Amino acid sequence: MMLAAIGNEGEAKLDAFLEEAVAREVLYLRFEEYRRFADAYQCPLDCSGNSSAERRVELADGRAIRFVRLNSALICSRRKDEKGNLLLGARQRVMNEAIGEELVVLTHHPLDWYADSAETKRFLRSRARVFISGHEHLAAVDVQNVEPGRDLMMLAAGATTPDSFDDTYTYAYNIIQFDWDENDDALAVTLYARAWTISHGAVPAVQWQPMTMAFSVTEDQLKGLTAGDRVSFSFRLEGGRATIVSIKK
Repeated sequence: MMLAAIGNEGEAKLDAFLEEAVAREVLYLRFEEYRRFADAYQCPLDCSGNSSAERRVELADGRAIRFVRLNSALICSRRKDEKGNLLLGARQRVMNEAIGEELVVLTHHPLDWYADSAETKRFLRSRARVFISGHEHLAAVDVQNVEPGRDLMMLAAGATTPDSFDDTYTYAYNIIQFDWDENDDALAVTLYARAWTISHGAVPAVQWQPMTMAFSVTEDQLKGLTAGDRVSFSFRLEGGRATIVSIKK
């Protein structure tokens, strides 16, 4: 009933429930297993309706980044987990600024999944330097100029083990390097995009023509290999997913 009320009345109802201790506790009971998981990785889940922003990394003297985690699953349910129906709520759109500190904001769902996406985007543009989302796993990056000398990197994460793959949905991930540019006295972000692909000949056993395609592979299997290497490999095919069993030069 609580989720139905929020779905019908929107952000105001969500924020009203979050103001009440009992209602807030009921809402967050659904995250108990995730809370234990997050605690094990020293990333405690905020259970008050606010963002989690305790992780700070110093990059240079007096210069740092702070990772801010937003909970986009507050009203997720089988009925409401649809694009445009989710809510972050006003309580999560509170990110204090500090001199010499830049914000990196992470959330599971992309912005267009929220009913309050317009408010969230305005707030991100005024506070954050990097916004990272997942869920759809269509890897992409868009650097938006907010004002002279201030950009916002919008990063959509890929998936290392997607349920399926095609020309646009493939095995991909990113390595992000954060530095402080002393010359410009500004945050410098370097993105290393990664995807597992192999160009192979025909595979008659599964009726494949020669092509370049993605395979699921582990880091250990890739040790000693670099892009462009000629390799021999074996794989298994399960439910449309091709997984490397062995690979070598």
